[in-house]
Amino acid sequence: MSEPVDYLVLGSGLSALSFSALMAKQGKSVKILEAHEFFGGYGHTFPAGEYQFNAQLHYVISCGAGDIVHTFLKKLGLAEQVTFNRLNADGYDRVFCGDQKLFIPYGYDNLCRNMQAVCPAATAQIKAFIDILVDFNKASQAFPRHLSQAHEVLAELPSYLRLFKYRAATLQQVFDACQLPKILQTLVAGQLIDYMLPPKDLSFLAWAALFNAYGKGAYYPTKHFNHVFDSIIDSIRANQGQLIPNQRVVGFITAQSTVLGVHTQGVDPATGICSGPQQAHYGRQVICNFDPKAAAHMIGMQKFSRRLQRQLDYDYSYSSFVLYGIVKDIDLAQHGFGDWNIWHCQPDHNQAFADMYDNADYSKPYFAMNCRSLHTSDRSNCPTDGTQGFQICTVANYGYWMALKLRSTKAYNRKKREVLDHLLDAVEQHYVPGIRKHLVLKMAGSPTTNERYVNSPNGGSYGVNLTPRNFSFFRKLTADTSLENFHFCSAAAGVGGFGGTIMTGVQLYESLTKDYLD
Repeated sequence: MSEPVDYLVLGSGLSALSFSALMAKQGKSVKILEAHEFFGGYGHTFPAGEYQFNAQLHYVISCGAGDIVHTFLKKLGLAEQVTFNRLNADGYDRVFCGDQKLFIPYGYDNLCRNMQAVCPAATAQIKAFIDILVDFNKASQAFPRHLSQAHEVLAELPSYLRLFKYRAATLQQVFDACQLPKILQTLVAGQLIDYMLPPKDLSFLAWAALFNAYGKGAYYPTKHFNHVFDSIIDSIRANQGQLIPNQRVVGFITAQSTVLGVHTQGVDPATGICSGPQQAHYGRQVICNFDPKAAAHMIGMQKFSRRLQRQLDYDYSYSSFVLYGIVKDIDLAQHGFGDWNIWHCQPDHNQAFADMYDNADYSKPYFAMNCRSLHTSDRSNCPTDGTQGFQICTVANYGYWMALKLRSTKAYNRKKREVLDHLLDAVEQHYVPGIRKHLVLKMAGSPTTNERYVNSPNGGSYGVNLTPRNFSFFRKLTADTSLENFHFCSAAAGVGGFGGTIMTGVQLYESLTKDYLD
């Protein structure tokens, strides 16, 4: 039997890497097991010839001085090495719908002004909506990461009380309560591809948390995402932490209600198939970064408390379809791209999601796109002169794409080409005429791609669907598993996204060590 490490970490998503880096820095022995050849989960960067693409991160939050990302990097001694560019102040998100547009700026006054320019007669409705966002921001800023900060809630108690009636509301219900005009609903929530849900299903609390965080600062890494992840991984290794790729957990080693370790099998990176003898790995504490529901079923659901079993009764988030592209001999800055994101919307978000997700109809697509080459001057991910990298992302239904792939590989590839054509048709019609002539590389990732390369159940973008049911206070999954030495540490058991998963890793570290980051 191999000697158990202090912390055996299952998976290498950002929450697990953050937790592991902090523990390794404290001198604890850490071993990370990853089923993929690359570390980082949805944040990993993969090569395509001389070019590099990030799997799914677009822009991130909480990177300013005093925010959780900066605080975490400072703790590791990386704050001067890993830096971020703040996206355009006048419109870090630029939302287009037909002949209407809304630039999402920093600051509520600026947002209110831009919304009023679209609908001058809707001042009262806009104010009602902005007031709710302001209350949410005050409440979230005061929300404590640990008990020593609990007193801060009292200062913003009125905001909490005003928000109480929206605790289980959808975004659509808040829109309706404010009587916000339809075009403003579409434009102000243009970034819904970030959440992978339409307004009628999306938790207002989940939407407002991310929207307000971006309003404080939307960022892109100065040296791209691979530099961020490589720096964290290097920190783990520099402190004697182990990171082992191509090892899939196939079973848990338990004794009564204690998790002792896991069995893994090697994974062929070319096929994703497990084979060969099983290996045993042991840990005094076991940290699970992969899907909590899958882990609980492997261990035995009956070993967990009834409350946790209820919390594990969640549905998986929607998945995505991504176009990764390189253009040559064209400057996308001359076609509306810059240090911001572009959102191409249809008039009704609920209908657009139904068309694409329910009916696989992309003839009128709703999507997000950006040019990473204009977010920073660093050219390491796109080194050839005269080239620029861009990505387009939209929503997709895992069930549809998996069934299609199982039925016919030809039909699956034909549908991918069809979706790509619809996306590029919209880009050529509205933004970059003739972009196809400049494409030197294009690849598409579907929900089955996400499942294969990120081990995400159903190819889901956030693990747990961000509905009011799953996001409610009493049902929200946390690190606690009701087993003393076994903890969840993932987007599904915390908060999704870049800043959110770092927060999740930090909170578990703080909970276990009582070493609170300043």
